[in-house]
Amino acid sequence: MAKIKSLFHVSGDVGDAAFIQRNGACFLKQPSRIPKSRIKNAPEFQRTRENMKEFSGAMKTASAMRSALAGVIKDYASSDITTRLATIFNNTLRAALGSRGGRPVELSAHKEKLRGFELDRTDQFKAAFTVTNYTVLPAPARDGASVTIPVFDIGAYLVKPQGATHFKFALAVGALSDYAFDGALGKYQPVSPLVDGIGSVQRSAVFDYDTPLTAPITISASLPSGTVMPATASLIVAIGVEFYQEVNGQLYILSSDNAMKIHEVY
Repeated sequence: MAKIKSLFHVSGDVGDAAFIQRNGACFLKQPSRIPKSRIKNAPEFQRTRENMKEFSGAMKTASAMRSALAGVIKDYASSDITTRLATIFNNTLRAALGSRGGRPVELSAHKEKLRGFELDRTDQFKAAFTVTNYTVLPAPARDGASVTIPVFDIGAYLVKPQGATHFKFALAVGALSDYAFDGALGKYQPVSPLVDGIGSVQRSAVFDYDTPLTAPITISASLPSGTVMPATASLIVAIGVEFYQEVNGQLYILSSDNAMKIHEVY
């Protein structure tokens, strides 16, 4: 597939060429000449149909995770986050037992797949904040979590993006159900729909880059009151740092450089 460099954005089919937009770039490829009806019915495309069906389950799981982290997606995530999550969940699905074309997405059995996932491919938490001895603890019922960040030297351990004058830390928690293929409906469905995609985010107080820290920073976040987490749902815990610029006494969050990663899945 060729990459097109042009002043104009082009998409769609033009004769024997197809132009597609991907991550802000334009690519040229040859359109498929295989009829959709053949892909849906021909025996030689059985494997293709199985892959398509399972990838739809991975995409549905990725969409639910976006819902669980809705409070931080806008400020932290890169535009390719859904695709990157779908790839992870597709790999999770491939590690499960069952027949091809209907294997479950069991994050509860493969929690390590999401550990350390950065919401932004470029602006990464591990590069923005280099302190590693902070403590994250899940609530006993897995319906929330807390983080404690020890006193640290701001200039030595926290980057200062251009224009930033202040910063905050954020703790996001979300519930994500396992997904299973429902043969009657012909699609993937959450095993625990009552908790799937719910979430919450809490932020610390705002801190000035020029004022040394004198006490640890503690943040707690909980899922909505009354949430009961079943074994088939996982608690996602993410920690992030966001940067602000003070203008005429008002703080404005920067449009870039904010960073968040999934610390753990419980």
